[in-house]
Amino acid sequence: MKKSNITRNNIVKSSLGNFLKNGYNNVSLDLIAKELGISKGAVTYHFSSKLELFEESIKYFLDQINELRVKSIEPIYFKDFLQKFVSGIFQIKNVLFLITGIQDENMNYYRMFLDVKNILGSTNYLNLHFSSSLSEFEQKILNAVKSGEIRRDINIKAFLYELLALSEGFYVIQHFIEIENQEEIANGIFNNIWERIMI
Repeated sequence: MKKSNITRNNIVKSSLGNFLKNGYNNVSLDLIAKELGISKGAVTYHFSSKLELFEESIKYFLDQINELRVKSIEPIYFKDFLQKFVSGIFQIKNVLFLITGIQDENMNYYRMFLDVKNILGSTNYLNLHFSSSLSEFEQKILNAVKSGEIRRDINIKAFLYELLALSEGFYVIQHFIEIENQEEIANGIFNNIWERIMI
């Protein structure tokens, strides 16, 4: 990889971490340059404005989330997928660390998503992200119904939004309370869902 690509990628990752921690209005190109130990000119060589850098950071973030999501739906059996999905809802802080390389309790992707809506004036990025997730989950559920793994009378749309609400809800909760016995809770949630949908 060329040095300029490495620099560009480092700028995007550093910026993403800062947007997640501080919000759009509290991030500057000077801050990014200082954090990386490069000149502001090196940043503007790759990105003409903070807005362009923000958009690139959002694209990078969603691409990384999509890659991780694709890995999460790899298990062949729906039961394995569901178990992996439920235990993954407690891992968002680890996911943010994997994507940014930054371990910081203040990182919050909801803050960044609100910035997308407020700064870019659009939720197209987020609609694509959630639509893609829902579409892949829906296919997984349909395959499980067809193969006889789960009940045929399940309301697929409602179940899809239940899974989405579960993962997003737990992410919010983790910002306010420390959840103890996470593995035990994850197993309990999985068992409750599985008992409802299995044949």
